[in-house]
Amino acid sequence: MIDPIGVVVGPMGGTGIAEAIAAVAGVRATVVGDMAAMPAAVASAPVLVTFRWSDDWVIPGLRWIQSTSAGTDQYPLAALAANGTVLTSARGIHEVQVSEHALGMLLAMTRGIGVAARQQGQSVWKWNPVVELSGMTLGVLGLGVIGEGVARRAAGFGMRVIGTKSHPGDYSGVAAEVFPPEQTLEVFRRADAVVITLPGGDATRHLVGEAELEALRGGWLVNVGRGPVVDEVAL
Repeated sequence: MIDPIGVVVGPMGGTGIAEAIAAVAGVRATVVGDMAAMPAAVASAPVLVTFRWSDDWVIPGLRWIQSTSAGTDQYPLAALAANGTVLTSARGIHEVQVSEHALGMLLAMTRGIGVAARQQGQSVWKWNPVVELSGMTLGVLGLGVIGEGVARRAAGFGMRVIGTKSHPGDYSGVAAEVFPPEQTLEVFRRADAVVITLPGGDATRHLVGEAELEALRGGWLVNVGRGPVVDEVAL
């Protein structure tokens, strides 16, 4: 009889991932809800499924990490390689959730939904100006799986979509114009709103800075990518 494979599921709360893993035959799942308990749990199993990360978890015997996020810039790649640990991501599975969220945030700003909700709670019935997405130009930074999902949904609202991609010549989606990352500023100059879907790392850190934000002045910015893509001081 083959012993079950030990899998540690880190704190994720309410995602259903832990329950799905526990139901797999041949798996002994340990669900951990407390970050402080993670080092001991990781030491007891060769497989880790997690969204959050701490460098304390690079432990001999850890053979595979399945990240539930698309990005992997939070992981110490060199240390994991030296430890013999394979890292895989969930890239490609978040397109629907994240692209819908991005459009939802854009609608919340342009339609003043947050203001209206607060006024409703105070029994204030007041008309507030709103802006239509139809006819706007939307810039999407990072026309990958999620970025293209944003682009398709934005086109459904009647928006003209432009964006960036590492290799524009390979693009075949709905965007009308595609620029290389070096021309990010041009996207901000032409757009009424911008959605960021970029991963983290040195190549994208503070890609959006003072010049880009000034070019978008009066517009809308939604970041569903990594936070450091935007220079928060410039904001």
